[in-house]
Amino acid sequence: MGIQLHRIEPKMAPHRYKTFQITAPLKTHFRPAKSCEEVACANWLNGWKTIVDPSTTEGQYHMETINLHLRTHKYTTERLPDGRIAYTFEPGQNCFKLSRHRVRLEREERFFTRSGDYRQLGHPTELRADQWQEDFAINQEAVQERLQKG
Repeated sequence: MGIQLHRIEPKMAPHRYKTFQITAPLKTHFRPAKSCEEVACANWLNGWKTIVDPSTTEGQYHMETINLHLRTHKYTTERLPDGRIAYTFEPGQNCFKLSRHRVRLEREERFFTRSGDYRQLGHPTELRADQWQEDFAINQEAVQERLQKG
């Protein structure tokens, strides 16, 4: 199930809005983690349990993946009454999602403005942080003035 976003329907046309964006792209602002400890992964901190149904194709796939890691992990197994197998892994070891963990690099975010809103965005203009902040403040003041006028 994906993320479902609920938006308030805008009252004005898209060109009447301005969008402010701050980004830290994965490719330039993060690197792969070397360990789960480095990112304080919940599985590394607390341990984790993986339950597999060996009677399904998906379960067979998961068991193959787990078996690749069993030589290097401390774990216990338990056969559940319904035939599934529970693998319980102790804290303090890298989890199976290590390849997806990322560490933020010390790089400044990128700051953009665009004309329009989510319905129709214009081309981005990249600004320095101080320029973006000033532009944002000016925009907020203009919005406040319009609200006061009605």
